[in-house]
Amino acid sequence: MSAAHLGVQRPCAIVPSVLPCVGRGSQRNRQMTTVAKAAGVRSCDIAVVGGGLGGLVSAAAIRRALPDIDVKVFEQSPTFAKAGALLGVSVNAQNAIQAINPSLMEQIDSVVVKSGKSFAYNHTGELVRESVVGKPTDDDKEGNSLMQKYGRSIMRLGWWEVHKILAGAQPEGSVIFNSKFSEYEEHGDGVAVRFNTQGECADEWTAKLVVGADGAFSPVRRQCLDDGKPDFAGSVIWRARLPTTSMKGLLDDGVIERSWFGNQRFANLWMVNEQENEGCWVFGTSADVLAEMGVNFSKDPGAKVGYQTQPIGKNALERAKRVAACFPAQFQQVLEGTDPDTVVEHGMWTRSVTGPWGRGRVTLSGDAAHPMRPATGQGLGQAAEDAHALALALQEHGLTAEALRAYEDSRWERVKVIGDVEQALAMSAYSKKAQDTTEKHNEILTTSNYQEMCFGAKFAPLQPQLTPALV
Repeated sequence: MSAAHLGVQRPCAIVPSVLPCVGRGSQRNRQMTTVAKAAGVRSCDIAVVGGGLGGLVSAAAIRRALPDIDVKVFEQSPTFAKAGALLGVSVNAQNAIQAINPSLMEQIDSVVVKSGKSFAYNHTGELVRESVVGKPTDDDKEGNSLMQKYGRSIMRLGWWEVHKILAGAQPEGSVIFNSKFSEYEEHGDGVAVRFNTQGECADEWTAKLVVGADGAFSPVRRQCLDDGKPDFAGSVIWRARLPTTSMKGLLDDGVIERSWFGNQRFANLWMVNEQENEGCWVFGTSADVLAEMGVNFSKDPGAKVGYQTQPIGKNALERAKRVAACFPAQFQQVLEGTDPDTVVEHGMWTRSVTGPWGRGRVTLSGDAAHPMRPATGQGLGQAAEDAHALALALQEHGLTAEALRAYEDSRWERVKVIGDVEQALAMSAYSKKAQDTTEKHNEILTTSNYQEMCFGAKFAPLQPQLTPALV
C-alpha cells in the first residue's frame, strides 16, 4: 500500500514552542520541556494512535457509524510494508467485521486460504492427526462443527493480507505516517496530541477524543494509566514469512498446514497467500526450556517501548535452530532454507484486565487495552469487537468522555474471560507429549463452554448516523 494511495500527510515547517508533559505523569509534576512545534496546529475529531490492525479497524468502524466525523490514524512507520506471519480470523472476528462493514469481510473472504489438508506430528515425526483446515468447501461443511453451529469457521491467511485490506479502506489523507506518539494534554473540550516526526520536527494535532491502538507496550497507555508494563506470558516465539518453494515440498499437493508438538515446543508451517505462493513458519517454546538450555532471554522488556524486544535476523534464526534441534529433520530443513533477514523473535505478553482502560477523553483498544495470546485468533477478534462497541457508544453519547467509559464498561468483563482462556489454550501447546496438547486443548474448550460464549456473540450491523453531539 503506497503512501500516495493513503494520502500521507507530511509535517509542516517548525517553530519553537513550549508544552507541558501531561496525563497521569503530570501528577508527578513532570518538568515543562521546550520542543519544536508544527506551524499551525491541525485538528481532527478523533485521533487514533497506531496503524496496526486494531487502529485501522477502529477507524473503519467509527467512520461507518459516523460518516461526517474526521478520523485520523497516526502511524510511526514511514509507510506500510509487508510484515507478520499467519493470522487466524476467528468466528467472532468475522461477525464483528461483517457488522462494521460487509465490504471489508467480503474482501477478507476473497483472499482467505482455501480448504486443504493438515497434518500434525509429535516431536519425533510420528503422525498423530490428519484433518481438513482452511475455508470450507461445500463438501467440507458437513463435517465442520463450527460451520454447522455458527455458519462460519476460523479463517487463516496472512497478517499482511488483512492489514492491506483495512489500510485500503482508509480515505485518502487519513493516515499520517512518520508520527511517533510523544505526549498529550487534555483540556476542557479536547486533547492536544504531539508526535515526534523525522528529524527535529514535532507535529501537533488537537482532537476531541484519542484512541490508543499502539500495541502491547502502548505509550498512550503509559501516560494515560501509568500502570506498568505488560506481563510476560511464559513463552517465546520465532516467526518468518517465506516462499513455499523454500519449504522443501511440505506445503504442496493440497497441504496447507503441518504442525509438530511435544517436548515443550511447537512448530507450524502454514500457507498464507495461495496466489503468491507464500507461507510462514512459527516456532515456540516456554521460557523454562530456554533456561534449561542456557539460552538467554530477558523477561523484562526494559526501558524500550516496543513489541519486538529480542533478536531479529541471523541471531534470531540461529537461536531458533538451536532450540529446535530436537525436532524432525523436515522442520530443521525449513529453518536452514529461511532468509535470516525475515526472522523475528519475541516474547509473548499479556495483561490482566480488571476494569476500564481509559481516562477522560482518552481510551485504548486492541493490544493496547488487552494484549492476549493468539490461540483462537482473539487478537483481531477482540480488536474488532472493541471497534464495534466503540462506534456504538459514540453514536449514543457523541464525542464525549462518557462515550469512552460506556464503551469500556461494555467490554472489559468479556475481555477478561476470553484473555484468561486464551492464555490457558496457548500454554497447552508446550506439553511434553503431543497427545497431552490435544487433550488439554479440547478439555479447556469443552468444560468452559468457551466456544459458545466467544464464537456465538452477535453484533448489530452499524447504521450510519450523521451529526452526533460534538461536545
